[in-house]
Amino acid sequence: MTSGNNPREATAAKAEFVRQLRAAADSLKPLATTPVLTDPYALMWWALLGSMAELIEAQDGPINLKQRKFLRTGLFGGMGSLIDCNWHLTGDLWKAFQALEPSS
Repeated sequence: MTSGNNPREATAAKAEFVRQLRAAADSLKPLATTPVLTDPYALMWWALLGSMAELIEAQDGPINLKQRKFLRTGLFGGMGSLIDCNWHLTGDLWKAFQALEPSS
């Protein structure tokens, strides 16, 4: 989490999280778009990570607590989450997620 409620830090943390979402999606693209060997889970996560990045980036303010809980569960929550897929994409994404300061 960022210290205090500094709007610049919150904006920078949100931008870094969006960048990490896109980086994870880019890493999955070869697995998701290879015609013969497409991994259906990679395809799902590639699309979902890209959509998450677009939605968060388009939002004017910081993410709120409900959004943060949803992201934590979906990305890092265990069975069926991104971390469960074992693609080794979550280290920098987790760090960026932890830096987000949710609004109430």
